[in-house]
Amino acid sequence: MGKMHFIVKGRVVGVGFRSFAKRLATKFEVNGFVKNVGKDVEVHSEGEKLEEFMKAINVQSTSFIGINVERIVEKKCECRPFD
Repeated sequence: MGKMHFIVKGRVVGVGFRSFAKRLATKFEVNGFVKNVGKDVEVHSEGEKLEEFMKAINVQSTSFIGINVERIVEKKCECRPFD
């Protein structure tokens, strides 16, 4: 199972982005969380279909009024096993 951490930039705060991301996460069987960070949204995710999940966020967001993803910045996920 992979892990991915990325920042979504654009008009994504206060427009239903978190609900949109949750629907996609369910569809792609991805677990994790989304939180607002200033004007951006930070996504921490894990699962088998992470690339498909991130691509769907970028492509399918254009069909939602109010959501405007300008770019996605992938961050290195420095996750350690739980003790």
